Amino acid sequence: MGGRPVPPTEFDARIRQGTTVWVFQKRFCSGCAAVARLLPALEARFPDLAFYPVDVDDAPDLVRRLGIFGVPSLVAFHRGYEIARWVSGTPKSREGLERFLARVVQIAHALDETLAERSPDARA
Repeated sequence: MGGRPVPPTEFDARIRQGTTVWVFQKRFCSGCAAVARLLPALEARFPDLAFYPVDVDDAPDLVRRLGIFGVPSLVAFHRGYEIARWVSGTPKSREGLERFLARVVQIAHALDETLAERSPDARA
């Protein structure tokens, strides 16, 4: 799978850095394998997103904390805020994942605009 594995202990720091997409997966999961085959192309199409694979067996506390109940699941964060979630029941097509990731980018931009409007510098 593409992306950069990150120890669960680094999760909180990483979600505050730009826009991150956490790909929750499990060994021997056919749906996870389907998503894994698509990730290199998706990473190339969405270079502003940082993808991080997480094996659910290696990070049970993080899985519980985020309420991951099925795999594959993708959870997107921007500046520390959860902004989107793609759950395992969703069809695993490239087009479906591209639509999800395009929406992640839109939400991240909208959140940036909202946060900029609320900053003290924006009111001056």
